[in-house]
Amino acid sequence: VIYIMTEQFIIHKYLGIPYKHQGRDMTGLDCYGLIILIYKDLGIKLFDIEDNYSVDWAWKDRNIFLENAHKDFKEIIKPKLFDIVAFKNSRGIINHLGIMLNGYRFINTGRAGTIVGKVSYVKKEKLVGFYRHKGLYDKV
Repeated sequence: VIYIMTEQFIIHKYLGIPYKHQGRDMTGLDCYGLIILIYKDLGIKLFDIEDNYSVDWAWKDRNIFLENAHKDFKEIIKPKLFDIVAFKNSRGIINHLGIMLNGYRFINTGRAGTIVGKVSYVKKEKLVGFYRHKGLYDKV
């Protein structure tokens, strides 16, 4: 079966999946687990930040996504469908990611499970930026 990757497909497939710390499958996801699975749907295998840092606390003081992203991602100004949006905590550490949908909405997983939000509802000081996988639009 070949699926056409659309916003509706992603929402239908992932909306409501519960949060699970370091979750990487449909029984429970964290924000990066959601990104890994969506990109897998797109035919793109991503690095897993958990592979490099097996100690649970190691990521908390480092921007692991940015440290690894330069290999596969480029920062962009205007996001499109399937680009990544990154958010930081009060210490400036990226602690949350989502996948962009249309209309500056994004799908993400947090304590409330997998939901859709709007970038405009997030405090501006928390927004780090948008990132596009270097091969993304070759695959979609």
